[in-house]
Amino acid sequence: MDEALTDDQAAVYDRQLRVWGVEVQRKLTGAKVFLVGFGQLAAEVAKNITLAGIGHVTLLDDTPAHWHVGRNFLITTAATDQQTSAEAAAKTLQAMNPLVKVSAAPGSISEAISNIAMLQQQDLVVAAGMPLHQVQQLALQCRQAKVGFMAGSASGPGGWYFVDLGEHRYVPKGLSEQSQQQTVNYQPFAGALTVPAAQLPHSTHPMYYVLQVLVLLAQEHQRPLTAEDFPAAQQLLHKAYSSSASSSNSSARAVQQQIAKQLLESFVFSQPEFAPVCAVLGGIIANNVVTAVSAFGAPLNNLLYYTLFDGRAIVECQQAAGAAAAAAKCAVQANRHRQAEAASGPPA
Repeated sequence: MDEALTDDQAAVYDRQLRVWGVEVQRKLTGAKVFLVGFGQLAAEVAKNITLAGIGHVTLLDDTPAHWHVGRNFLITTAATDQQTSAEAAAKTLQAMNPLVKVSAAPGSISEAISNIAMLQQQDLVVAAGMPLHQVQQLALQCRQAKVGFMAGSASGPGGWYFVDLGEHRYVPKGLSEQSQQQTVNYQPFAGALTVPAAQLPHSTHPMYYVLQVLVLLAQEHQRPLTAEDFPAAQQLLHKAYSSSASSSNSSARAVQQQIAKQLLESFVFSQPEFAPVCAVLGGIIANNVVTAVSAFGAPLNNLLYYTLFDGRAIVECQQAAGAAAAAAKCAVQANRHRQAEAASGPPA
């Protein structure tokens, strides 16, 4: 990380050097990011962080590569029957940017989750499109390993993204490296998803209620959800909305509940990832990966949703019950993100 950029790196990364400077790029070239899962969302994230110059990108997905031919732009018809999705994608990514090291980790996702020593070698772990029961397990392991963790998933018309960087220190944008660093403390995955419905404001996004339901069922069954789980999921969603803070606008509330039901259906029935949703969400995740590993600027804290119903990214900061002071600070940070979004408009 202390090495100077080479002439080749300076030439290839010339445009982004003009945006965030040499010091940030040096940190990126020394960073190690572990990307677990490999659907369309993961492909977008992997492409973006590889082109940004993350020094070492490790992919893990042991599904056969030929399953994804025609559905994942990083896995071409040249993929062999013997290659995993991660191996085939790594070859494509390496060709996109020879200046970084892209590799495929051996073994299964379950093995990676239990390998604390391997996780500790990373600067950041990103889970994309994984079953939620495995996301919960990996989030706990990353907490124990003291490694930053991000997770996201997309299905049909919507997707979500979560960030847990533990105690994260960063230099605010616009200030020099010598300026006093700021610190933000993140909630773990379980804590962020267990806020009682009665404590949620009526403005809470429908995706949060959906995520709570999905997490509860995943924790109970310890497997990917299926169509058979939908009736139980609907009951939990109805119960959550019934317990939540009432809104004076009943028609708006009814619309939000209908959106939640459609999003719930898309995730429980595992509707295919929709390329435009993955492109937007993948760009947001990659931008926050760059922000996190460079410690330049404040990464998102802690949940983001993007749906075709909204047409824009919505940030919320959710805290476990009892964390009143942290929740207040978190709410201020989320409001700043909303103001920035309002000023810049919908994501491109």
